[in-house]
Amino acid sequence: MRLLHFAVTAFVTFQLTCFIQAILHRFIGHRPLIRSIYLSHAGSHHKIYRPETFEQSTYRKDEASVTHTFVPAAMALALIAWAILPFDLWLVATASLTITFLLHVYLHAQFHIEGSRLNRFSWFRERKELHRQHHMDPSTNFGVLEFSYDRLMGTLMMRGKA
Repeated sequence: MRLLHFAVTAFVTFQLTCFIQAILHRFIGHRPLIRSIYLSHAGSHHKIYRPETFEQSTYRKDEASVTHTFVPAAMALALIAWAILPFDLWLVATASLTITFLLHVYLHAQFHIEGSRLNRFSWFRERKELHRQHHMDPSTNFGVLEFSYDRLMGTLMMRGKA
């Protein structure tokens, strides 16, 4: 039974982390609510990659990353989990949040690398294509790991179709 609690906690934390990422990406990364983050994301990340593919031979280290903007939300989620979960489930939630965050950063970087080793996986190619669509139309496809929240927000676009 305890294993089931761990699995549910990890899954719910993964989903919450993906939801928060999509919301922050949509409302902070693509709207000037926090001007410096908006300008950094829209002015750097959305402009430095080759048009059409949005790839380079290596990930651009000169990109003005806004990854740090997720840290306050992640800390808030961890504090809420601390307040409502037993210690062992809090550890699971914190580990899931950390792993989800790291996967987000890693996969996003892989989306922009020509010939990524992950291209052999259909799940990766599908997400990469959704992300490419996001670069072509920045009002769509805000997810990175999970795109179900784009469906809920009405922002999911697949191959030019809403």
